[in-house]
Amino acid sequence: MILVAGGTGRLGSRVVGSLVEQGRSVRVLARGSTEGLCPGAEVVRGDVADDGAVARAVSGVDTVVSAVTGFPRQRSSVVDRDGNHRLVEAAEREGAEVVLVSVVGASPHSPVELMRSKHAAEERVRACAVPWTVLRLDVCTETWVDVLVQSARASRRPVVLGDADNPLGWLSVRDAAALVERTVLDGGPRGRTLSLSGPDRLSLGGLARVVMVDRGWDGAPRRVPRGVLRAAAHTVGAAVPLVGRLSRMALEMDRMPPTHDDAREQVPGLPSTPARTVSAALAREPVARSG
Repeated sequence: MILVAGGTGRLGSRVVGSLVEQGRSVRVLARGSTEGLCPGAEVVRGDVADDGAVARAVSGVDTVVSAVTGFPRQRSSVVDRDGNHRLVEAAEREGAEVVLVSVVGASPHSPVELMRSKHAAEERVRACAVPWTVLRLDVCTETWVDVLVQSARASRRPVVLGDADNPLGWLSVRDAAALVERTVLDGGPRGRTLSLSGPDRLSLGGLARVVMVDRGWDGAPRRVPRGVLRAAAHTVGAAVPLVGRLSRMALEMDRMPPTHDDAREQVPGLPSTPARTVSAALAREPVARSG
């Protein structure tokens, strides 16, 4: 039995669907709606903040996959740090292996709570008494294409935050899910931290322009300067946490260094989906996605 915590999210649901299609027994720890979840997966209701729900979800499983995240609407310290600590402790009691989905840039010194919380979760996993793997994933292409499309609204000009000129390794959820699946099913590599990035380097501003071309939108993206973001992180962000979290993340994305993609070296044959391919595919989906 494989538990996928965070199995109703963009990444987790894809992992669940693939595992079920291959005839694996899969359980999902679900806090919210399970609409659209692949039929055949067992569901345990609850979230990672609930000791009882975590214990029920982990009972009898061989592998725990944590794809949970609270960013940006929940406190990462509650979900990504403390929630993962609960999952790891339950896995140790059950003798189950652990595959933790983390993020590129995880660090105890980051100004972004998500990065600090993921690093704390990684440290707990590395100290655990069962076999483990940490997977650090680069920025998700699908998530940020959606953010750009939704920010455009009637103007048809997406909003980009900060300088937005730092090349990033946009990673498709398809590629990320393939790595998680291979790590679970192949049983390796264990005791390793692997990083996975996308096949091309593109800035946030560059991705915004790709999104506009794919949708036939004219003009140029709208910009929120770094000075405004810094002010928002310390003023508006104090009253509206969502604004503060997104502002600090955008400032961090402006200075993130290139990712050393060692996952493809260790796990050959992973798909490599360009950001432009993802944007074009999402542009063909129903208009309702753009909000």
